[in-house]
Amino acid sequence: MLLILGAGPAGLGAAHATTVPYRIFEQAAVGGLSRSFEVEGRIFDYGGHAFFTSHEEVRTLLWSAQRQPPFVQLRRAFIWHDGTVIPYPFQGNLRGLPPDVIVDCLTGLIAAVESRTGRAPTNLAEWLQQSFGEGICRHFMTPYNEKVWAFPLNTIVPEWVGHRIVQPDFRSIVAGAITDRTFTSFPNNQVAYPAEGGFGAFYSALVDTSVEPNLTFDRATAVYLDRKVVDFSSGRQVAYDQLITSVDLDEFIGMVTPVPGPISELRPDLQHNSLAVVSLVISGLETDMQRLYVADSSVIFHKLVFNSNSAPSLRRAQETSVQCEISFSAHKPLPAGDLLERAVSDLDRVGLLPAGSDVVAADLRYVDKAYPVSTAASIAAREGICDWLVTRDVHPVGRFGAWRYVNSDGACYAGMCAAREAVR
Repeated sequence: MLLILGAGPAGLGAAHATTVPYRIFEQAAVGGLSRSFEVEGRIFDYGGHAFFTSHEEVRTLLWSAQRQPPFVQLRRAFIWHDGTVIPYPFQGNLRGLPPDVIVDCLTGLIAAVESRTGRAPTNLAEWLQQSFGEGICRHFMTPYNEKVWAFPLNTIVPEWVGHRIVQPDFRSIVAGAITDRTFTSFPNNQVAYPAEGGFGAFYSALVDTSVEPNLTFDRATAVYLDRKVVDFSSGRQVAYDQLITSVDLDEFIGMVTPVPGPISELRPDLQHNSLAVVSLVISGLETDMQRLYVADSSVIFHKLVFNSNSAPSLRRAQETSVQCEISFSAHKPLPAGDLLERAVSDLDRVGLLPAGSDVVAADLRYVDKAYPVSTAASIAAREGICDWLVTRDVHPVGRFGAWRYVNSDGACYAGMCAAREAVR
């Protein structure tokens, strides 16, 4: 039997892909980090979500599970820079900035291109400088990435940048600075959202008539690799032939017996950041933006998500749902004081609280593990632990199950692949 731990995107993807008998256990709620919640009847997600994918198999699975076709639209994302708002991405749409900033960005880009040696960058700070030059980095790329990662950039290995940071070529950056056109050549220029409910509806819909009989809500407490048995908090024991887990990798290894000393000693090297999520419902604010990114370190949030613009079902007249994302870690602690008050104050600072507007609902939540951080030590720990588990018929998947910086579609696809690999 195939045992699946976790009913997030990875676990549900595995359940739909497997061809053998299986059971799936979830300790809390279906959807994992992709689940949604309500504030005074308005729907929010745990951090801003919008669906796009290069995995057509995942798209087909999710679309087929929805009662109505998902709502698809062009992504309206913007950058706030010292009072100026320009289209996303910063590096592709410089023309709306002050002339001296544009000059800084273009001369820095030219210098970076001229000085390239072919030596691969060893960390994110080097990668940004080599890719975009001093000006673009100083005005946006460096401070923004410092805010979102909450880790020193010279400790982050840029293994993920090809999928995450838009990289216009030299000509496109120059054209975006001097011509009247918007750069839109990036993978998530078109995004989707469930027609009903929050983003979590994409994955809760996967608990269909085939999955539901196999789904149990219970928390795994111990995994005995030699006997291939898992204990649960209810007192039940479940035997397995192959195990797929999207349980937090650090937590999972803590449940496993036996674990060689060298594997157990890798756990502290698994690095991550955390997220404070401020969700606000504001009357008197009208905007068609979906995202606003802010690099300025004196503004508390790095990203604003206008969730009421994610789908028509979420919109209400003369009212906007806004979510502020604030990353933190031991390297960059949360600021002192009331986060709700500070978020509202900084919304006003970036021009999003017009006269007569009012905050009619507010909510503050924390996501302890938001993004895995790819330091050299963290990558080595991830690879060491995961490679060892696979030799014991355990297949880690998902953002924190495999400690990889993937979106929900990537997690779902990884679950599908693991399910097929497990029964070979």
